[in-house]
Amino acid sequence: MKEFRRVSKRGRGRGGGRGTLMVRQLTPPNLPPPPSPLQIDGLEQGKIELTPDGLWFWDSTVAGHVTKSWKRHYNYPYLNYKEVPLAVKDLWFTEFKVKYTWRPEFNVRARKDFDTKCGNRLRDTLNKAAVIPLHQDIGFMTDVVRAEYIKRRKDPEFVKRSKRAKTNRLSGQTEGSFDPGHRQGSISTPMVVAKMASLNNGILPTAAVVYEKTHSIPVGGEGETDLIGEKAIEIMDEYNEKLEAYKNKGIEVDPNDLFLEVVGGQKKGKVYGLGSASQMYCKQHLSSHPTTSSSTPSMTSQLSSQVEELKKRVEETEKVAAESLSLAKTIAEDYKVEKATWQKERKNMIISMREMETTILSVRRSTPTPTSTPTPTSTPTHTICEYLT
Repeated sequence: MKEFRRVSKRGRGRGGGRGTLMVRQLTPPNLPPPPSPLQIDGLEQGKIELTPDGLWFWDSTVAGHVTKSWKRHYNYPYLNYKEVPLAVKDLWFTEFKVKYTWRPEFNVRARKDFDTKCGNRLRDTLNKAAVIPLHQDIGFMTDVVRAEYIKRRKDPEFVKRSKRAKTNRLSGQTEGSFDPGHRQGSISTPMVVAKMASLNNGILPTAAVVYEKTHSIPVGGEGETDLIGEKAIEIMDEYNEKLEAYKNKGIEVDPNDLFLEVVGGQKKGKVYGLGSASQMYCKQHLSSHPTTSSSTPSMTSQLSSQVEELKKRVEETEKVAAESLSLAKTIAEDYKVEKATWQKERKNMIISMREMETTILSVRRSTPTPTSTPTPTSTPTHTICEYLT
């Protein structure tokens, strides 16, 4: 990687940006695996333990190391996490595991949450990098990779998808009247939930309380707050009305289930307004049996997740193999064409040389050989009379 960075930076200076940019996608080297560290109860000693009930991928420090893991090996202008080859994803995950460990029963979930967090961080970081002025360096990008990345973002198909995604995020609103989202800044929603729980004797706040907390701004000096945006007001009004109606009818309802009902449930693993804290309030839905009271998925559910993950990896591996095979066929065909062209040119050159040789021999044979005159040892002197006689 250092060699690649050193070579690519030679393009700086006068005329360095001209010509065709060649970006090669590096593949992880086949290095022998390092010696396995000492393990106790499935945990590698000397590393920080991660657990879904404690320190996990929603922590800002852990998320920061996820970002560092892919930044160290960003050697190709990927636009999103989907187009990153499986071998490169594995390399990033291996880089992350240098610092962290977890129990074997969390292997599937750890990889899934790593992929999710890595994809989000990759997208957000690259979007910010795209607007950085060209005279400012980007630490994890070489000049060549950066130029090719900017070029790929200008592709008409990418621009089309970007506009469509922006329209979907607006949800029918205009940019001028767009309701602001959460207001906790760079602090993740799980961190907000953890702080609220620590102030309430470790009791997890309800989803509605978290949503109200992260979508309100202070308006007074005594802790008074107001919701921001019309959508936030509509959601909380509908939630409070339904909760009050259930209470009046004497029906006991789970407030978290009611909030999920109001916001439209879980979509693509996320609940509107809860962000990366969605799984904290959807654990009971992870199992294939909704009636179970345990927050831990059943063995069948875990096996199903592992099977799906393996299927996904096999599909990605087959895709990479097909692309490699197609590239190899293209290279082989190009080689055949170049070889045929070279052989034809060599044959023509041999014919030309033989014709030239025949011509030279023919000229030599048709030209009479001049008689050689002896070279006098001394230059004689003659008079006019001697020539006349």
